[in-house]
Amino acid sequence: MEPAKKQDPLVLVADIGGTNARFALMDERGDVVRTETRQVAEYPTFLDALDAFLEHGGEHPTRASFAVAGPVTDGHAAFTNSPWTIDRAQLRDRKGFDECLVINDFRALSAYALSPPLGDLLQIKPGQPIADAPVLVIGPGTGLGQSLAVPDVDNIVTVPTEGGHVVLAASTDEEDRLIELMEDELGRAVTGEDVVSGSGLERLHRAMLTAKGQEIGKFSAPDITQGALAGDPMALATVNQFLLFLGTLASNAALSTGARRGVLLAGGILPRVREILVKSGFTERFIGESPMADYLRRIPVHLIIAGDAALRGAYVALRRAEQGTCATPM
Repeated sequence: MEPAKKQDPLVLVADIGGTNARFALMDERGDVVRTETRQVAEYPTFLDALDAFLEHGGEHPTRASFAVAGPVTDGHAAFTNSPWTIDRAQLRDRKGFDECLVINDFRALSAYALSPPLGDLLQIKPGQPIADAPVLVIGPGTGLGQSLAVPDVDNIVTVPTEGGHVVLAASTDEEDRLIELMEDELGRAVTGEDVVSGSGLERLHRAMLTAKGQEIGKFSAPDITQGALAGDPMALATVNQFLLFLGTLASNAALSTGARRGVLLAGGILPRVREILVKSGFTERFIGESPMADYLRRIPVHLIIAGDAALRGAYVALRRAEQGTCATPM
């Protein structure tokens, strides 16, 4: 009989997007032991990338939690921007995981959201949080993610949503014109994700150039954010308008969900433009001038600046599932 393969007490976690897949091994205290980022385009399947990570270190974890940038149904996730699929049953069968979680990445962030280390956060707006109210997590990256963390006695309910796909509302005549231009481009109503996301930033920039009668050149979202940080007037105007639209969406979501414990801004774009965010009109737009302005004024808003928040959220979600304090199947 062959000797049993030595098992490792470490927990495997991953944060998987359409472009990058970040893997890590964490110990029982939740500390990262080893981490690597793999490019999605370099591997035909998710299992190929996972095998490359594990073979590099020689570990054989039996517990795993995967945070996925997209909807998850019965432990299965597919991506719109890559050919990868992730399936909990296949992972358990092929990799021998005793415990395996596949969850939406913003659901992982929700698991992290109720007790993030203070060093992980940058205050955007102070407030008076209500301890037993929900926390809203919202943020632009490849798309516009949104989720809730709802405390319930000793339990926690994490709720992934598709709130990024709500129709975007204008607050000024200028925004009306920009939305009209983007509707012409898309051939349909403009959603939050159509504007407040990586591709959305590019679309907004095209609309703003068109509105000002300027030539539309070739540019990417990183080009725009880098230009804004360097002081390019048009790029800076685009990023500021992007943040105003985010303020509208975050405000509406906070009102819709009663997120009076706070709002956490997440995603890959905002940490890169944090200096612009803190000086922008985001807070004024978030509070607004409606009869609910005082309600919104009391909601604190922070930016997650820790790069491994989704990884740690995936770890927290797995531990809560093991302890029976969440209802996610493994």
